[in-house]
This record gives sequence, structure tokens and C-alpha cells, in this order.
Amino acid sequence: ESKSIVKRVIAIPGDKIKIQLETLANGNKVYKIILNDIPLEIEKTDSIPNLDSMDVNLEGKYFFKETSGEKYYYTMYSNSLPNEKFNPYLNKEIILNPDEYFVLGDNRFDSHDSISFGPIKSHDITGKLFFKYFSINYKYLSCDVHSNNFDQNSHFEPSCPTDWYNRLLR
Repeated sequence: ESKSIVKRVIAIPGDKIKIQLETLANGNKVYKIILNDIPLEIEKTDSIPNLDSMDVNLEGKYFFKETSGEKYYYTMYSNSLPNEKFNPYLNKEIILNPDEYFVLGDNRFDSHDSISFGPIKSHDITGKLFFKYFSINYKYLSCDVHSNNFDQNSHFEPSCPTDWYNRLLR
């Protein structure tokens, strides 16, 4: 389809990737991502900035910090489980051919990504993200931040517009 979407590149040409559904001790289900025989580190987190002031319903959602080498990012999961019938690349090991990339959305269980449509080609990549909004921690990055004091231990509070027009502009 000719539809523009924003996804995170998880694997590049020549990489071997396997994504499997894993149930954690607390009952949460997550994707275990194994990249070139090394599992990405994943840890549950509640330290998303401004989690309590997000504009989305967070009931049934939980957050993880995924780490690959020295890079990390946050992902969101929900209680709705992916249907393997519609996600044919789940639980399969794939070696990416030259010019193939594997992409995932950060909202893992509510994302249409390579788990459902497979690897993409480089000609399908039309840009590189340089500005992020409506991400998991978008308020921290897009609202005016005011400091109660100016030392390194200061507490930051976002000041976000409440009317729909200014929220959209934000």
C-alpha cells in the first residue's frame, strides 16, 4: 500500500532476527527480540516522563525500556494480544537479504509493522525522523518546561495547552 507510517528500524541487511512472544513472571506478555543471536535487553519501567499526564487511555498499558548496545528507547504494550494468524513473522527466524529492513512500532501490540507485513525494502524508506510528537513521552519533549529552581536537582513540570487547537499545534 502507498501509506506513510513511522516505525523504528530494528534490523538491517544481513541481520538475523527472531521475535517471539514471551510471558514474564508478572503475567505481562512482551516481544522478545533476538538480533544476531543476542536478545535485546528489556525491563519494565514506570519512569516515562509525565506518564500520569498523557492524553491517551493508559488502562491495560505497560511500558518497557529496550536496550541494544548503548542505545535505548521506550515501548508500550497492552493487554490485547497479537493474533499469530495476522502476524506471520512472529516466532520465525529471518535473515534479512541485501536491501531489506525489519521495522517495529513502539506501541508494540497495537502496531502494523514487519511482524505483520514482513521486511521492507530501502526504496520503501522515504525519510529519517528528525522531530517526534505524540510519542510515549511526547509531553516532556513538546511542552514548555518550567523549573522550580535552577540547580541540577530541580523538579520540572510541563506546561501544556489545554484547548484542542493549541494541543494540535504543540
